[in-house]
Amino acid sequence: MNETNYYLRSNLNIIDEQSCSNCFCTPGHYSASGKVPCLDCPSGSTSAKPGATTCSCNAGYYSATGRSPCSQCPAGSNAPSTGSTTCPCNPGLYSFSGYAPCSQCAQGSTSTSSGSTTCSCTAGHYSSNGLSPCTRCSSGSSTTANGQTICSCTAGHYSISGAAPCKSCPQGSSSSTTAATSCTCSQGYYSGSGSSPCKSCPTGSTTTSTGSIACACSLGYSSVTGHSPCTECSTGSTTLSPGSTTCTCTDNFYSSTGLSPCKSCLTGSTTSIKGSKICECSLGYHSLSGNAPCTSCPTGSTTITPGSSVCSCAANYYSITGTAPCTACPTGSSVSTPGSTSCTCENGYYSSTGLAPCARCPTGSSSSTTSGANNCYCKAGYYSGSGNAPCRQCPAGKTSRPGATKCY
Repeated sequence: MNETNYYLRSNLNIIDEQSCSNCFCTPGHYSASGKVPCLDCPSGSTSAKPGATTCSCNAGYYSATGRSPCSQCPAGSNAPSTGSTTCPCNPGLYSFSGYAPCSQCAQGSTSTSSGSTTCSCTAGHYSSNGLSPCTRCSSGSSTTANGQTICSCTAGHYSISGAAPCKSCPQGSSSSTTAATSCTCSQGYYSGSGSSPCKSCPTGSTTTSTGSIACACSLGYSSVTGHSPCTECSTGSTTLSPGSTTCTCTDNFYSSTGLSPCKSCLTGSTTSIKGSKICECSLGYHSLSGNAPCTSCPTGSTTITPGSSVCSCAANYYSITGTAPCTACPTGSSVSTPGSTSCTCENGYYSSTGLAPCARCPTGSSSSTTSGANNCYCKAGYYSGSGNAPCRQCPAGKTSRPGATKCY
């Protein structure tokens, strides 16, 4: 037979099928010879290539030979490919052979793959071999994977072996992992081993971590060792960190060592750090050394920083040196910077130097700088040859801009 004599049934339009003795059956059809006349594959089966002499079972169907006639897989089983001779059990079901008929896994067990012959205990269940039948883990224990033979103690529980039966950790202790064989002392509790039974830390002490064997003094408490028993710090002192052996002077308190017992700073003085050995003069107070005892600055003066030995002139006050005694700025002048030696003319006032004493600008003029005006410019509606005072009012019906030399 040459290549030109190969015809598929789908290509036969007019030629009589009985006379086409060399025509092959198309996919989905078959005959004993693979040639016409052809039959449709029975339900549940098919043929994938031309010229088929048999039909293979579809996926989900099976037979003893894997060929038609085929039966649908029973419920709970499935044939994943064509031409199957058996139907493996679906996940969650099983049989002694792994094939249909299949049974549902008992409560607390499951199968995770097809064709299973046994069911494994699920998380939270166990048995002697990890297979069904399975028992639920007792209170305080569990399993974290399938097929377990023992139940491990959960967090907050323990046993000598770490497995069930498990007990709750005693008060003041806990376990943070599974299968714990002991309980660790919680924060605020301690024991000689760091494990239960644990005691509550005495007043004024605590622990900063779990499993502590001693209690450190809390903030505001101290002892020779830094551990309990601890004594509360005296007035004006505290500790800078837990477990301290000394109490440090707090703000506005001092001592020769910076440690308790501490004294309160005198009026007009303060401390800028804890543990101070001296009190420095507060703002508005001074002394030769800058430290207590301190005197209030005279009127019109203050100090720029704490611990000052001199008082600087305050805002709107001045002196030749910029320090006390200070004089108030004359009318029409002011200064905003402390420690000034002069006052500058304000808006509407002027002098030849821009500094006090200052005169009020003539009618129709003003000054506009706070850094010291040395002349006055003509206001809007006024003018002069230079644009500065003395100024004349614009004629009726005319006006001008500030500093104008003419009206328009």
